[in-house]
Amino acid sequence: MKRILLIFIFLLILSSCKKNDDIYNVNKKISNMLSYTANAEIFIKSNKGISQYKVKQYYNEPNKLRIETIEPGFLKGKIMVFDGVKWRIYHPLINNTFQIEKLKDDDELIYLGVIQKNMIAWEDVEYKYTSKNGIEYVAIKCNIPGGNEYRRSAVLYMSRKEYYPEFMEILDDKEDIKITVKFYDFEFNSELEEDLFQLE
Repeated sequence: MKRILLIFIFLLILSSCKKNDDIYNVNKKISNMLSYTANAEIFIKSNKGISQYKVKQYYNEPNKLRIETIEPGFLKGKIMVFDGVKWRIYHPLINNTFQIEKLKDDDELIYLGVIQKNMIAWEDVEYKYTSKNGIEYVAIKCNIPGGNEYRRSAVLYMSRKEYYPEFMEILDDKEDIKITVKFYDFEFNSELEEDLFQLE
């Protein structure tokens, strides 16, 4: 009996060490992220149903962004660029580029599909372990700065195998999922040209 108890304690310690390793590796991956590129599929739930978008994302530290819309077809070619100071947007429906200080609600929701390093680095971040469709994840949950009742927190799921972002969920006050972002072809620390974050 004593031997069984010792084995159980040993296995418990091993499991705890593995979990600590996972959190360390996830933190290291995010903190060392200077840039990334990814394809993303975004699902936005509203009282009118579910809207779906496909975009290409470019992120360069600390806050430069480029988002190119691939789908739906009528928005294909739309480009949103944040150079760290202002937003410039090319809209294919009007074949014109314009500048704005603040995003509209729909665009802001899509912008939330971008992984924001500073948000995940906050002290009030929660970690948990979960599995979906047979894949094990480290889930990182954090509050959204300036969030509202419809987008209160974000949960980023990173695989426990390679510590890559797989998908992200935006939750409302009731912890219901309002936005799901699935990442594909994610590439850490891509070498991105500065002109990517400029739009004439």
